[in-house]
Amino acid sequence: MQALEVVEKQTGIREVNAVGYCIGGTLLMTSLAYMAGRRLKSRVKSATLLTTLTDFSDPGDIGVFIDEHTVAEIITIEQAAAAEITTGFEDFIATTINNAETGGGIYTGENNLGIAQGVIIENVKTGSGNDDITDNEVDNHIETGAGDDTIHLGSGGFDTIDGGEGNDALYVNALVGDVDIAYQDSTDSYELVTNIGTDDFGVRFTGIETLEFSDGFQWDGWIG
Repeated sequence: MQALEVVEKQTGIREVNAVGYCIGGTLLMTSLAYMAGRRLKSRVKSATLLTTLTDFSDPGDIGVFIDEHTVAEIITIEQAAAAEITTGFEDFIATTINNAETGGGIYTGENNLGIAQGVIIENVKTGSGNDDITDNEVDNHIETGAGDDTIHLGSGGFDTIDGGEGNDALYVNALVGDVDIAYQDSTDSYELVTNIGTDDFGVRFTGIETLEFSDGFQWDGWIG
């Protein structure tokens, strides 16, 4: 509504021909429905929608990604996590402003913003920085970039890891005596599985330079 008022103030034109793309089209239709429901005179002469979903009860193929269970796992943020995000964002903005004022650039990587800590995410692909990743109880696919990365495993599931370039370390939350490790020649990778019954988890990994367990033991059985 405010956007329509701004248009009228700047141009003197009260009615507009509006175009909405994607979620913008959804918002446009929501605004038109609101005006109709409140019996307000429409200030939109025509509305053109591009790639817009208006009936979310039947979203089509995208529904496999937005069913109730998946959405609940992906976007549920606990109050503590939300508070941490707010604090992190404030630090990020303060650092950004300081860097700009002192000529240090717009972004240095310090006080970077983390989104939805604790939310279940199955697949992670990182960039060229030095990243620290901790898995969760589902099957994860983790692919790290060129940095010296640290990956923590042990919550459950069967994970697939590609450490990529750099000096990457894999920390497994298990005793070395409670796991079996085998080299898979067909995929040039290693497979690690626990052998302690109901608490099984496993990982297939490649591109890892350091493999350490919760008892501090560093495995050195690399092939080649």
